[in-house]
Parts: sequence; structure tokens; C-alpha cells
Amino acid sequence: MDLVLGNIVEVTTDAIVTPAYSDLGSAPGIRQAVFEAADTERLVEVCQRWGSCGIGQAVVTPSYVYYPCGRSGLVQW
Repeated sequence: MDLVLGNIVEVTTDAIVTPAYSDLGSAPGIRQAVFEAADTERLVEVCQRWGSCGIGQAVVTPSYVYYPCGRSGLVQW
């Protein structure tokens, strides 16, 4: 495991994990930055399709951003 200091939406990685309220919507802070870096409308749509996420569960969503490094999605925890 590596610890990286930087902007979470600019880090080269395969996935990022962010905290989420049970409704999976955007909120100030890290989650807002992720939604703004993605195609916000598409990310909101897929989160709404999931509906909710219980405590201790995870939901995998596409990133909706082109990353040449191969990033394919984000995990909201």
C-alpha cells in the first residue's frame, strides 16, 4: 500500500474510495470534488439507480472520466 499526498481526482490509480451518505449524492468536500471531476449528470444518474448504500457497504460506480492510466471507477464507502 502506498500513501499519496495530492488531489484525489488527479492521482493515477485504478480506483478511489470516498465516504458517502446513504443517498450516495454529492456533498461538500472530497465527494463534491469527485462529482465535479466526473460527468456529474451521469454519476448522479447511476447513484440514483443504486438508491442507497447501507453503513459498512460499498457501491462501485463508473468514473465517467477518461483516464489514460486505466482508472475505471470509484468506490463509495
